[in-house]
Amino acid sequence: MTPERPRADRLRLLPLLVAALASMLVVVAAPAAAHTDLVGSDPTAGATVRGAPEEVTLRFNEPMDSRLANVALTTPGRDPIRLPVAEGREPSTLVAAVGDRGASGGAWNLAYRVTSADGHPVQGTVSFRVRLPTEKPIEEPTEPATGRPAPEEDAASAAGEDVNPLRLVAPAVFGGLLLLLAALLLAVRFARR
Repeated sequence: MTPERPRADRLRLLPLLVAALASMLVVVAAPAAAHTDLVGSDPTAGATVRGAPEEVTLRFNEPMDSRLANVALTTPGRDPIRLPVAEGREPSTLVAAVGDRGASGGAWNLAYRVTSADGHPVQGTVSFRVRLPTEKPIEEPTEPATGRPAPEEDAASAAGEDVNPLRLVAPAVFGGLLLLLAALLLAVRFARR
């Protein structure tokens, strides 16, 4: 009866071991899922817009505080200009007022630095082109065989925008679950011996 006792004790500990491993997986995956990201902008990154925009909108995956945001605009031939930032219609949206500060065409770079809900600074750049009404239109690339305009790549996808953070965490969670299953199978196998 003594040899059976340790085996039974091991089997009783198995659910506890599984629960402990599962909770560790959740604790490790939670901070990775809580990362603040820019999920969109208006104008979108990589776009060409007609005329200088009055404002630029930045959309994040969590609420932002405009008091903790810095946005600077760099246009051709000018030094970076700090823009006033206000909260948008949604708590996760910030609006930077351009006004007459960006009266030039060409490549515009909007550098932002915000503070996430967990207190970490998040920074990045949104670049787009401005075509003033006096500038010559930009020709679209054509497909050589048809002469039709080539299909444009989605600017948001090219800039990495609209990426669901869960899509980045899901492989880690799936891998962790596979490891948990493997540990469970090994524990059951050794418990039967």
